[in-house]
Amino acid sequence: IYNSYGGRHGRINVSQALTESCNYFFAELGYQLGLDTLNEYIAAFGLGQSTGIEIGESVGTAPEGEAGMDLAPWAAFGQANQLYTPLQLANYVATLLRGGTRYDVHLLDTVSTYDGSSVLYTHEPETLSQIEISDETLAAVKKGMGDLVTRGSVARYFTDCIVSAGAK
Repeated sequence: IYNSYGGRHGRINVSQALTESCNYFFAELGYQLGLDTLNEYIAAFGLGQSTGIEIGESVGTAPEGEAGMDLAPWAAFGQANQLYTPLQLANYVATLLRGGTRYDVHLLDTVSTYDGSSVLYTHEPETLSQIEISDETLAAVKKGMGDLVTRGSVARYFTDCIVSAGAK
């Protein structure tokens, strides 16, 4: 498949598609999944939904299409009519990296007395969903996200990064 550098991706796996930002790969994935199945995953990851944060939020929207209009190829790489908040995206990535466990989002972890002598409240994270992700799939996604920051298009921004990182 032709890319902006005048070359071809050729046969490509999910790790390479993430590293190289191959829209063709994700469009085909979206086409094969279809919008209904894609939206099931979107909902399971909490995109387009309230995160539960205490300060109020805009929830965004999941992709929608009119009858006979298949937006799944575009939605699969974020170019349909969906809108997500930065907090939803952060929680989505955290859910992915935790192997599929999505927790509610909170700013407040504990409340202590003014002198710190006792804890008055501790937030207990609530599991909102559990997505089944195979170890092999998770490793492939992590590899692609990791390769993006070490040799991909954003590597120059991570040259001084002192921790393991990934991006998309």
